[in-house]
Amino acid sequence: MRDFSRIRLGREYTFGSDPEVFLRGGKRQIVPAFTFLPPKTDPLLVGTKYNSVCVDSHIYNDGFQAELRANPHSCIAYVVDSIQSGLKAIWQKSNGANLVLDNAPMIPINILKETPDEYIILGCDPSYNAYYMGGKVVDNPRLLRYRFTGGHIHISGWQVPKDYEARQKLFIPYVKALDAILGIFFVAAGAHLESSKRREYYGLAGEYRLPDHGLEYRVLSSVILAHPGIANLAFEIARGVCAIVDSDAMNLWITDEEETIGVINSNNQKAARAILKRNKALFQTVLQFNRNGSVYRTKKLINITTQMGLEGLDSVVKDPNDFVNNWKFNEQWIGHCEGKGESWASLCNQ
Repeated sequence: MRDFSRIRLGREYTFGSDPEVFLRGGKRQIVPAFTFLPPKTDPLLVGTKYNSVCVDSHIYNDGFQAELRANPHSCIAYVVDSIQSGLKAIWQKSNGANLVLDNAPMIPINILKETPDEYIILGCDPSYNAYYMGGKVVDNPRLLRYRFTGGHIHISGWQVPKDYEARQKLFIPYVKALDAILGIFFVAAGAHLESSKRREYYGLAGEYRLPDHGLEYRVLSSVILAHPGIANLAFEIARGVCAIVDSDAMNLWITDEEETIGVINSNNQKAARAILKRNKALFQTVLQFNRNGSVYRTKKLINITTQMGLEGLDSVVKDPNDFVNNWKFNEQWIGHCEGKGESWASLCNQ
């Protein structure tokens, strides 16, 4: 019998995110974000405050993708509030286009030919990989028919070393643990909503960056935007994974690097679910921590989360592509995710 009692959260973590999303117009054609959003160098600030906490967001184009930068906070609810502010503003600025979960859509050839160079180039900031892998190299991005989205999770709370090799030594165990648990969970729950094309180029297992504030985990796609409750859950799982690493307890998770890499990079939903079943008890421990380390999840929420991994995200979210209703663009968003359907707990209790 494995003993999970020693697992504790080592510090209070702050979370953030800069997710990307595509939009489609009336004929289902991709609407380039550069046609209605400013560049990343001059982002648009949108949003408001809740209880004196800024839940605003910066929105801008990343070429064809729309991107937002959420306001970081140790309270995950405020981060989700900020994501909602950004998504709603992107939708409003698009003049009626539909936000979609497509994470590797094909861009029409005529649009690729006509688009200015500044919007054709792919992201220039390098990503690193914990397993020293990389996706396909794109020599001429104008010839690449696909573009991709990520649901990047930012985490801070450590005393970050100035020396880059020391940073890698500190953070790579967290990246690998996030792969083994969070990455595997989203393959299990959402692989049928993913494009297999995406991980030929981007978002491979082990992908990360090390900004000054800490860690940017870059494996997840925009599938985490299927619902505010799902975004909320992604951060919650990430926090629980940090607790396992903080407790030097990853040896309790029954898998190995080769299996984790293979399942994520092949988007193998069946194999991911087998890993979750094998590690059910520890996965349920991961789900229990709030930001100060207290155990607070109810048995009902833990069971629904586990079951969603085995049955798919759309077993809980009726229509993952319905951004307007899921994110309440036409309704009042209460703030601190306290309104109906604004958090994972609320979604599970509906």
